[in-house]
Amino acid sequence: EASEFIAKLKNKENETFPMFTSCCPGWVRFLKSQYPDMVDQLSTAKSPQQMFGAISKSYYAKLLQVEPENICSISIMPCLAKKQECTLPTMDSAGAGPDVDIVLTTREIERMILAEHIHPEELAEEEFDMPLGVGSGAGVIFGATGGVMEAALRTAYHLVAGENPDPDAFRNVRGMDGWKEATFDIAGVPLRVAVASGLGNTRQLVEALRKGEVAYDFVEI
Repeated sequence: EASEFIAKLKNKENETFPMFTSCCPGWVRFLKSQYPDMVDQLSTAKSPQQMFGAISKSYYAKLLQVEPENICSISIMPCLAKKQECTLPTMDSAGAGPDVDIVLTTREIERMILAEHIHPEELAEEEFDMPLGVGSGAGVIFGATGGVMEAALRTAYHLVAGENPDPDAFRNVRGMDGWKEATFDIAGVPLRVAVASGLGNTRQLVEALRKGEVAYDFVEI
């Protein structure tokens, strides 16, 4: 998303802003059904779930030297919208059927653990698998509210300036407020950004955009 955002900024006179994040399938479906004229403003990036599913059946399959059809990709997610997303016919970019085969909610996995009488606190500690190597700091914060925005801005800063920003350079997009906005400077270019949490706040933000009451370059939902 950072690379895509930079490309749009370089061609600002021919682009429509803001660019919206596309990592939440519930939000993407909401925009398509409620504001179809704004769909082209979505980032072209898939959700993290679908990115990982595609990688697991392409790059990782080659790494393991197994056929992609023999890999079962399972996501554990807090959101029911991920179940619908993985069934979309477009989510088969690895060419081995659905990129993500099964989606379990966090409640479902909890019930499965309880049903099997597994006590996590009694299990021996072990390291996480790292099939793709060490992740970046931007990757670590990605899943938090405001994390997508901060990760994209940190990456954009690095791509433009050639160095990492101060750890707290974009701290104003963090937190649990329903609608946050901030302005940052990257290489002399002022960027107006906003983060909305929940579709109620999202609708208010989108309506304000359409009425011309606010203006942003980049919005995370």
